[in-house]
Amino acid sequence: MSFSFKVTISLGLCLLVMYFSPSLLLASSDDTQQNSGSACEDKWNSLFSGSSRRGVSELIKIWLNEKNLCLNSGFYEFKLGWLYIYSEEYTKALNTFKRGIEKNKGYVKDLKLGIADVSFNRASRTGHESEYAVAESQYREMIQEYPTWHAPYEQMAALKLLQDEFEISVEYGENSVRIQPTAYAYRNLAISYQNIGQYEKCIEAMNEGYELDKSLFADKNLMLSTSVSYTKLKKFELARNTLAVLMQNREGIENDPDFNMVLNYLKNQLQINGIESLPN
Repeated sequence: MSFSFKVTISLGLCLLVMYFSPSLLLASSDDTQQNSGSACEDKWNSLFSGSSRRGVSELIKIWLNEKNLCLNSGFYEFKLGWLYIYSEEYTKALNTFKRGIEKNKGYVKDLKLGIADVSFNRASRTGHESEYAVAESQYREMIQEYPTWHAPYEQMAALKLLQDEFEISVEYGENSVRIQPTAYAYRNLAISYQNIGQYEKCIEAMNEGYELDKSLFADKNLMLSTSVSYTKLKKFELARNTLAVLMQNREGIENDPDFNMVLNYLKNQLQINGIESLPN
């Protein structure tokens, strides 16, 4: 039986992981002015401290009130721009990133990347090929300008995954993790590997990503790709266990059509291989 399970990037999740995870909120850009925005960054981190969860609209209102605290850092515009992206206010996001670049107080390359990410997010919402083309062109320019920075490679890989161009996504993803490994990049690599039949590499990438971010066990597309890869390799118990872990970490996933398609594929392969049941 031939089986192809295509899963693509979930933009809401992946971009949230990349830009809003508490572990990724501090300065990441090597062009940041030293100590120019520490109070601003500390304030941002405090918004995510503890177990409180705020909606994006509330975060925007709070962050707008901190403008004076952040006059000497592009960190303010970088984060505000991404809050606007997450609320799908793309024009505001674009203008915010541009203001940050003109301000020239650090985070310049992050702000430039943010402009490309606006195009990427617009494309993901509208599906317009013109928006994809703009985002791709902008990422290519970023790679040319910053060839040793992992982020534009990482985002290009995500873009190509969204377009089902899995081989190209792998190329950029592998470049990204060679420069700087991230859970986000490994997650997308794993999904791309599964879709081009490189099942061992899919599992390896999933494990590398999990070492960096344990929350990946709740990522539906990653875990389904991993389960399919185990099934293709006839490691049926591990395929079953992967689905069980996903059920433990993603409430209600057993009602998801994709989950059940992968589960039924596993059951079918067990039957084909004459296996009545797996050990508990």
